[in-house]
Amino acid sequence: MSDQERRMQDNDYIASLMSVYAPALSESEATHWFTTQEVFEAIKKIDPATSLTVNDVYTSLRDAGFRYQPRSGTIGCEFRWMLKRK
Repeated sequence: MSDQERRMQDNDYIASLMSVYAPALSESEATHWFTTQEVFEAIKKIDPATSLTVNDVYTSLRDAGFRYQPRSGTIGCEFRWMLKRK
């Protein structure tokens, strides 16, 4: 699969995600928190043969306007994407 085909496929998954969630601009706005790996695994569950990589998912989420940060009050430093339910 070419890079262009992979980006188009990735955009389909992000468009589907965005039918339910929008990018949260702040922690107080976020209703859901996901890691890049969690989003990637959800895509793999629906399409086990996908050629997308975790890096493709990261880039697509970032390009779609999603932000990430560690959650306040948690132990350790684990970055998560901030989403808000529409």
